[in-house]
Amino acid sequence: MKDFSMGDIVEVWQVTRWGGKIPTNQIGMIIKRASLKYDNELSTWKVLVNGNIKLIQGRKLKKVNVVKEDIDS
Repeated sequence: MKDFSMGDIVEVWQVTRWGGKIPTNQIGMIIKRASLKYDNELSTWKVLVNGNIKLIQGRKLKKVNVVKEDIDS
């Protein structure tokens, strides 16, 4: 089950006709859920990509793990 929260960093993928996924090298940030479907993969999300807001289905998004490093100063 894919569940995103506001502010999550995601990768945008292209879904092929046979169900495969191809990376598009686009990174975005979740703004909010635009529509909720019974199957969460089909829910649409508002995503900020390259300064533009796009509506993208959940099955085309993959959450990016952000590693926070401690900086000693």
